[in-house]
Amino acid sequence: MRSRAAVAALVALLLVLPVPSAKAQIPVTDVAHIGATNYHQVLHYIARALEIYQKYQMIYNQYSQLVYQVQALAKLEDPSFREIAGLLFEINLILDEAESLVYSLRNLNAVFKETFPGWTEPKDWNTAAFAQVTRTLNTLRAALNTVNAQDRHVADAKAKLDLMKAR
Repeated sequence: MRSRAAVAALVALLLVLPVPSAKAQIPVTDVAHIGATNYHQVLHYIARALEIYQKYQMIYNQYSQLVYQVQALAKLEDPSFREIAGLLFEINLILDEAESLVYSLRNLNAVFKETFPGWTEPKDWNTAAFAQVTRTLNTLRAALNTVNAQDRHVADAKAKLDLMKAR
């Protein structure tokens, strides 16, 4: 017990005694580190400024290209050299001519299921087989006529493009 009391008294005495003042230290300045840091910061800012300038040039070049394209289109008499509406109208007429499966049918899924019922047994095999073959052949013929109409339209559009190139 005495040793504990002695330790406690010593700790209390150390806490009460005044602390001697410390002398000031000489500040350390790492000039090489400061110089290297400043040098790398300057390089970073220069690289960033160069990057911003290059992005500006890229945007300006794209803008110039758009201006030149608008000028080139202004020289054309008829810039819409390919009329898609007429082609689509012609294709729809071809597809509607026969009883075929076409994308423009409102009830396409129902007509397809009616024509090709799958593994269900039809009431009259002859009528069902005839309807399937007829609709399939009409669909194939309409598809070929559609491709033919597109091909004719592409030829006209190519001729117009060749004429534009010649100008």
